[in-house]
Amino acid sequence: MLGTKGKRIAAVVGLLSGAILAAALWFVFQDSQLRLLAPVAGLFDASVVYYVFSKNFEQKGTFAGDDGTGV
Repeated sequence: MLGTKGKRIAAVVGLLSGAILAAALWFVFQDSQLRLLAPVAGLFDASVVYYVFSKNFEQKGTFAGDDGTGV
């Protein structure tokens, strides 16, 4: 089971990633109807990133690639 710390980290990373993508798409497509898809793409990205990070954290107890040595 994913702990509270892992859920928070995964949620923050997902939200930041989604917000950055949504802002970038909104800026790029500001004169087009496609800008309305920016929030949808941001939410999709946030949920995918949250899922991937939470699975990595759940399987290893930490993020993939971190062996706990701090190096």
